[in-house]
Amino acid sequence: MIQFADTDCTIEENRYANGRLRWDLCDAQTGEPVATATVNVPDYPSKKLDDRTHVLIKDWSENAGIVEALHEARYISLPQGRVPAGFAYAAVCRVTREVT
Repeated sequence: MIQFADTDCTIEENRYANGRLRWDLCDAQTGEPVATATVNVPDYPSKKLDDRTHVLIKDWSENAGIVEALHEARYISLPQGRVPAGFAYAAVCRVTREVT
């Protein structure tokens, strides 16, 4: 469980079409979507990102503060770098806990 946007959330793990991890946060009580924590940057080379052990986190706009929330809940490391994602930069984080 993770606290984000004043909501207790669960994380649903999926994959983008290119195999990268996708994490969707859902309200723990209603199951309604709250946020998609990750972002897919297909042009970023897989050789620079281990798709099994790293995630690209969207930490801007409506997702501001999500890196801290995921880190406090021990799902990710602090950012190990940033990747251009349109007009913003996604945080590159190592997965430190399995989503169950």
